[in-house]
Amino acid sequence: MAGWHAADYYESAPLLNPNGPELGTVRVIGGGGYTDDEDGIRGGARDSADPETTSPRQGFRCARSGG
Repeated sequence: MAGWHAADYYESAPLLNPNGPELGTVRVIGGGGYTDDEDGIRGGARDSADPETTSPRQGFRCARSGG
């Protein structure tokens, strides 16, 4: 996720392929971490954080599809 976060963005966003806000103060964080609850650990979960913040909960995820 490289997009900026705005809590109210989707209230007026285009229905197809919304790109997110062009500017902001916090970035989108996608997916969950090992400390999240059942709702937060979903791959579709979204949150936000200051781009300068680091945390052991933030990083990247490797995924494999198929058999």
